Amino acid sequence: MEFSNGIGLTNKNIEVLLTEVAATGASILFIDGIDRIQPAQRKIITDLLNVILDSPLLSNWRVLVTSRDVGIEPLRNWLPIKLFSGEGVGTVSIKPLNDGEAEVLAKAKPSLRYFLSEMKESGKLYDDHSLPLYWPKGSP
Repeated sequence: MEFSNGIGLTNKNIEVLLTEVAATGASILFIDGIDRIQPAQRKIITDLLNVILDSPLLSNWRVLVTSRDVGIEPLRNWLPIKLFSGEGVGTVSIKPLNDGEAEVLAKAKPSLRYFLSEMKESGKLYDDHSLPLYWPKGSP
């Protein structure tokens, strides 16, 4: 409900909203930088996740989140416990790009060259990232 109030939606039913979103394509909730979500905003995420986890209509939904500074353990303090039960959560660690890898990527995708250059200058190209994933058991 926090989410719909925050963006002024008249339909306050998250399940209906997500069912409609799923009808238009892939049923994946992407959350970038979940470790940087402020405590005051976390209720929005937990509302969405609880509906996805509890609704049989949303059983085909997947969740992919990025976390820059921490692993999955600190997220257990505020994300729904159901998310971590069973075999539905995994972590993929992404090692930082080195100069050679960045150059290969820039040559393959020239439109990324400026972005990669800016990332290197800021030192962000060398940050470790991890992707905690929620894929329900038995899903692809």
